[in-house]
Amino acid sequence: MNAGALIGFNTTTLELHLEDITELSASMVGLIFLISGVSLVAFNHIWEHLAHKINNKFTISLIGCLSALICLTIIGPIPMIEIEPQLYLVIISQVLLGLGISALLVGTFAQGTRETVRGGFIECSSTTAVLSSLFTTFEALGDAFGPVVGGTLMESFDYSWSSFPFFAFQLFLMGAIIIYCLWREYNKDNQDDFVVDNSIYHVDNSDDVKMRQTGNLWLVIVSQILLGLGISSLLIGTIAQSTRETMRAGFVVNTSTTAILTSLLTTSESLGFVSLY
Repeated sequence: MNAGALIGFNTTTLELHLEDITELSASMVGLIFLISGVSLVAFNHIWEHLAHKINNKFTISLIGCLSALICLTIIGPIPMIEIEPQLYLVIISQVLLGLGISALLVGTFAQGTRETVRGGFIECSSTTAVLSSLFTTFEALGDAFGPVVGGTLMESFDYSWSSFPFFAFQLFLMGAIIIYCLWREYNKDNQDDFVVDNSIYHVDNSDDVKMRQTGNLWLVIVSQILLGLGISSLLIGTIAQSTRETMRAGFVVNTSTTAILTSLLTTSESLGFVSLY
């Protein structure tokens, strides 16, 4: 939910913040938005690799909160820091935002899977589907929560104060994670490491080997790229046409209207995700 809220807040308010800092063309604004996405994709694979080596996945989530905290500190900057907003600070903050969101997503899902197995559930496709559904639902709630709160705050305050509640929430989450980890360490006698015997769920990977040997893996990669292209086109086209129809209906396009549109879009998207499971 935290990751979704950060994405929603950044999507709704960053362009307005950039307008207050300097005059940029539409293509430059788009490039700045692209930074966080590229950073998220790049760091996502790093966290995925580390998740297999780190026993306590809360560590990854904690790093994600810390990265988001630093991002929110310098992007405004927060009211307590007497520094003028600068474009280079926004760029750095977007890199940190992508890093933080990727860590939050990977760390949360990985630790959630571990806790599910620890709770006695079998590690199989059905369990993963239920966990993915819950994960996507709460992320979508954050996607809807971030734009609404961010747009509402921007109507009454500047960007520094509008981002401060999200800054405070990162501090709260970091404290909660640290306290919970210390509590588990104190009660570690009841948190012994567990071993799940998945031998009865063994899957023959010979087909996967054959797929790689015949080169069909490249077809899968190309299909995933085309899928991403199609989804991005659908999202951009939908929100662009929705904005146009909103203006056609007589509504003024401002932060509140944009927040409502983004909230509706993410809610509808989440319904699609949940229906898969």
